[in-house]
Order: sequence, then C-alpha cells, then structure tokens
Amino acid sequence: MSKHLSDEQTRVLDEVVKAGVARSPEEAVDQAVRRLHSSATRQKPIHQQVDNIADLFAHSPFRGLNMEFDRDPDTGRDISL
Repeated sequence: MSKHLSDEQTRVLDEVVKAGVARSPEEAVDQAVRRLHSSATRQKPIHQQVDNIADLFAHSPFRGLNMEFDRDPDTGRDISL
C-alpha cells in the first residue's frame, strides 16, 4: 500500500530524521502511528476519568471557555385546587 505525503509532511519527516529522533522517515511514521494508536485505545470517557462532581467540573472539556449558563426564572404555573 502506498500513501502520498504533502510537501510539509515530507519536510517535517526530514527534520525529525536530521534531529536524530528517528533513523528514517519510515521509522518516524511508525513511531507516530503507534503513539496515536496507544493514546486512542487508552482514552476513557470523561465519566470514567472522574470520581466526583468536583473532578468532573475540573476536567470538563468546557473548562476555560467562560461559558455562561443562564435560564429564565421559573414563575411556576397556575393550578386549580
């Protein structure tokens, strides 16, 4: 199977080899693919990563987005007794 790389990807692979991180472009790609695979298989859903509600908020993917969650106050409803 053959795959084609962009010029930027080829340049980065050449830099990795020149820096001594890998002995060849093929080895660099192999290392990258293995790391991606291991991180993908290791990732747990957020509810399995936390033990309590405080941890859930501390590790929320929305942390730091400064989102505001407002709602209209509940005015109740009329009921007949």
